[in-house]
Amino acid sequence: MSTQPLNETELAEILQIAQDGEKKLREMSDRATIIAEKWRIKTQAPNRAVANPESKISS
Repeated sequence: MSTQPLNETELAEILQIAQDGEKKLREMSDRATIIAEKWRIKTQAPNRAVANPESKISS
């Protein structure tokens, strides 16, 4: 089985696809990092209703 080498146009198209994929992965990674940081902050924050005994919330 033999393969023919790709021409310049085909190589440029493959490069563009790879670069687009890399950009999308970077965006997804950045978004995941932001979500993880928000979750970390949310889960580590004290519950203010419980922490404040003078709260006006009535049961």
